[in-house]
Amino acid sequence: MGVVVIVEGFRALAHAPLIKLIDGAGTGTGTGSMGLKLWLEISADTCRLRRNADPGNGLVSQETFEEALWPRHLEYRDSALAASDSKGTVHVLDAEQAPAKILHDILPVVDEWAASVISERRHGITTEKL
Repeated sequence: MGVVVIVEGFRALAHAPLIKLIDGAGTGTGTGSMGLKLWLEISADTCRLRRNADPGNGLVSQETFEEALWPRHLEYRDSALAASDSKGTVHVLDAEQAPAKILHDILPVVDEWAASVISERRHGITTEKL
């Protein structure tokens, strides 16, 4: 039986214990690779607006955002995508679009991934994607 685990979080692609846990989901091994990885990309302006709109965050000055937070985010994004991509493709989606457009863009990716997992299972290929 396959297992699908959906993990959401801006640090999910770089948190080693989480990746190890997810990689082994359904196998009991803790060794494998996340089958389908998605990165939802937003602009600096959208990021700052969302950060300041969240009552759990303190307001951040434009200077602090531009000189500290956003550059650290870009460093994290680049390292997370590079590290994750070495273990399988990360699909980058433009999250500035309308939700229906994002869904339209992601469904073919999910369909292709699911079809490959099903094909591997039918042919007896060991996989830890599902």
